[in-house]
Amino acid sequence: MLANAAGDQERLLLRNLIDDARRELAGLENLWRISCPNLQISSSLGGEGEMLLDHAVVARYADFGSLRIWNDQTRSFCLIAQTIASQIFR
Repeated sequence: MLANAAGDQERLLLRNLIDDARRELAGLENLWRISCPNLQISSSLGGEGEMLLDHAVVARYADFGSLRIWNDQTRSFCLIAQTIASQIFR
C-alpha cells in the first residue's frame, strides 16, 4: 500500500500506521517476555491471541478485555494480552 500511495499525505499516514504497529508489536513481545517467560509463548501465538481478543472486545461491545492463561508452576494467571476498545478503533 505504501508503494502505491496516491500522494505525500497518504504516504505519511501509512508510514505512521506502520510505526504504530511496530511499537505495539514491540510492547506485546515485551509483555510476553516479562509476564510468562517460562511458558515459552511465541510471538506469533501471542499475536493471534491479541487479534482474537480484539475481535472478542468488538463483538461483545466491551470497553476492554484481557487474555490470561493459568500457570500451574506459579498457581496463578499470566497476562498474555490486554486491549482497550478505544485503541482498536483508532
